[in-house]
Amino acid sequence: MPAYTFFSPSNGEIAFNYEGYAILDMISLFPDMSYISGKYEWTDSYVDQGIATPRPEFSITVNKSTLIPDGIDFIEFNSIPSNCSIQIKGLSTGYYYSDIATSPQETFSTNVADSYVITISKFPYINFQVTIDANS
Repeated sequence: MPAYTFFSPSNGEIAFNYEGYAILDMISLFPDMSYISGKYEWTDSYVDQGIATPRPEFSITVNKSTLIPDGIDFIEFNSIPSNCSIQIKGLSTGYYYSDIATSPQETFSTNVADSYVITISKFPYINFQVTIDANS
């Protein structure tokens, strides 16, 4: 059975896969989408000039994975591309924060004990995610 990958023509982001023979029906249902032959996953691929391409990984570095929740100790992130989205989620407190990185170097500190999942994203990069332990 033939497989197709539908994607956004504006940035190549993969929306969904379709397997079947009714490709003309799918095209008419999603006229704003483009497609290519084959099955590719959005988690590791995007479409660049009609070719499925691996999504690049960030070269972000983190200086440590634990910190003292005193509002003074901090974790440093380096090599962040401009205009990345940063999301911080507290696993037990429900804390949530979102912002856009304006510098290649960002820091995180807190005075609330918790484990925090920090996600840095910018398409077409694969999301960078790290868990920070601020419990002691």
